[in-house]
Amino acid sequence: MFADRRRDAVALTWDLTVHQLHQAFGRCVAAPSTEALDDVMSQELARTRLAAARYAVDDIQAALSRMAHGTYGICQQCGCSVTAHGLQGSPTAQRCATCQV
Repeated sequence: MFADRRRDAVALTWDLTVHQLHQAFGRCVAAPSTEALDDVMSQELARTRLAAARYAVDDIQAALSRMAHGTYGICQQCGCSVTAHGLQGSPTAQRCATCQV
């Protein structure tokens, strides 16, 4: 039974990881390329996209580390559980709803 739960948790984490990366890149979608965009704007956009992707990957790696150490879903500030609803909304959540505010 534990193996089934772990397998389901890993599958859910992977699905949420892919979803979160998609969201991170989706927020940084560039306007269609045109002649009007100069090199400076293009470079800034590339830096913004790269920073968003790095941030998402760092969050995901931290969540996977918490899973490996058995602390995933536990608020890092107060030690209470992060609700399943909270983790579905933000699978890399580090704090419960009370501490998030």
